[in-house]
Amino acid sequence: MTAYETLRTGAETPDLVLSDVDMPEMNGLEFCRKARLLKPQLRFLFVTVPLPGCRTVRAPFPGKPGCC
Repeated sequence: MTAYETLRTGAETPDLVLSDVDMPEMNGLEFCRKARLLKPQLRFLFVTVPLPGCRTVRAPFPGKPGCC
């Protein structure tokens, strides 16, 4: 089960979501946007380590309205 599926089917909401930026099925910002449609109160902390062959995601300034 993916983190998104857990949020979608679970009754509880975590205090904080720790997410990588580069993930196989969707990037962290896309996950944040979709998750906040389900649970707008979610807070996210993004981390990542650049690896050879990974795509780069350009993120807006953290905390900026509309970041995700």
